Amino acid sequence: DIVLTVSEYSKQKIQEHFGIKDVVITPNAVDPVFFEEYDKKKVVQEVKRKYNLDNYWIYISRWEPRKNHHTLLKVFIENEYYKKYSLVLIGDQSITNTEFKMLYDGLDESVKKTIFILNKVSFNELILLMRGATLAVYPSIAEGFGIPPLESSAAGISTICSNTTAMSDFIFLKNRLFNPFSENDFNDKIKFGLQNKQDVSISDAIQNKYRWELSAAIFKEKIVPAEE
Repeated sequence: DIVLTVSEYSKQKIQEHFGIKDVVITPNAVDPVFFEEYDKKKVVQEVKRKYNLDNYWIYISRWEPRKNHHTLLKVFIENEYYKKYSLVLIGDQSITNTEFKMLYDGLDESVKKTIFILNKVSFNELILLMRGATLAVYPSIAEGFGIPPLESSAAGISTICSNTTAMSDFIFLKNRLFNPFSENDFNDKIKFGLQNKQDVSISDAIQNKYRWELSAAIFKEKIVPAEE
């Protein structure tokens, strides 16, 4: 009777493939923990102690070719970012990314030491690693929603994100959005993200739009129409 989805992109695809006209968008929400204040210096020290990591980028996503890990690795290597930064990849293995594996396997051991692949971490570890990051990246090619860049942005981490599919809704990221098919655009946004702190207004915009109270209100209005 009621068809709900989480983004304008998903709504359009449901309408296109199933011929359903009336689709209601109830966006996913960002957990309040991501908006909490924290001591960046203490977090960085804790990450260094637990993982021997500092000055690193983070990408949180399960593994599938569409998640575009290979382009991230290629840009990271070809621009020699490994000389100054580490790359932390967090997420379960789902579908093998052959292109990433071939590129990674061909790297010198000294370069491989700057790349950390953590397939499974606890929620508390994920929060810690996210908060300690210098840069959060999200180069996925296609998403029905795409919540990790919202979470890192809410946490005040300098974040850059793909501008395709559902992620095109994240207009508040402005010049932090990039074309995941363009390595040059991707690299330009990496440079921007490294040089510019995350604007507080981005976190505020996320908190206003992506909260369960708002989605619940939309749902309630749909199932209990206002009395005439």
